Amino acid sequence: MRPEPYKLPEPPEAPKPHEVPPHHEVPLPYEVLVTDTVLISFDGRILELFGYSDTHRIHIRQAPRLEFGTGRNPRMTIVTGRGMRHSLPYDAHRLDGLRVLAERLAQRPPERPEP
Repeated sequence: MRPEPYKLPEPPEAPKPHEVPPHHEVPLPYEVLVTDTVLISFDGRILELFGYSDTHRIHIRQAPRLEFGTGRNPRMTIVTGRGMRHSLPYDAHRLDGLRVLAERLAQRPPERPEP
């Protein structure tokens, strides 16, 4: 009588390329690559941009939001409530992750000091 051959376990289902979980499932801090050399990070209070000409920090009280352009060379713009703007190119295949970040920023009202 022959022993049964060893069966390999089924591999786990691989995530789809560039699949991003819903924003309520993404823990803080949330970081996403904008391009291969630019990273944007949000820890719930500070939005930070690394690798694009310099490091930029924007506090949530400045009400930052992200706007996305389209086209052959898409650009995103970080806009604050006071009108400060940082415009930079982004890789189109990273747009889903950037939109999750935009949603997280939109749901966080600026902190108000207690009276």
